[in-house]
Amino acid sequence: MTREITNEGFSPRRDDSEGLRNQVFNPAERQSMLVGDTTNPRELLDRNEALIMEINNHATRIAEAACKTLSGVPTHLQESFMNGISCFNEPHDVVYNAMREQWAAQQSH
Repeated sequence: MTREITNEGFSPRRDDSEGLRNQVFNPAERQSMLVGDTTNPRELLDRNEALIMEINNHATRIAEAACKTLSGVPTHLQESFMNGISCFNEPHDVVYNAMREQWAAQQSH
């Protein structure tokens, strides 16, 4: 089951072929994940994997929106912006890295 974020909040969308890849959890689901059986290593691993996927998918959506906005300004300003924000981002910042990848892909087209 996957969920998409809309302006109204969370709306369910079934797509079992995707598994958890695009799943976004609402706060109640997230809380139930955190208070489950913490002695079962498999359950902990599954919860961690689901949260990692949620974070990566959210980062991708943010990066897509940022790149769409950034594409509306001249190229030299885009380059200046990307170089300027690089010093403020950690190497493991998933949003920044997703945006950098998408921006680089746009520049190569």
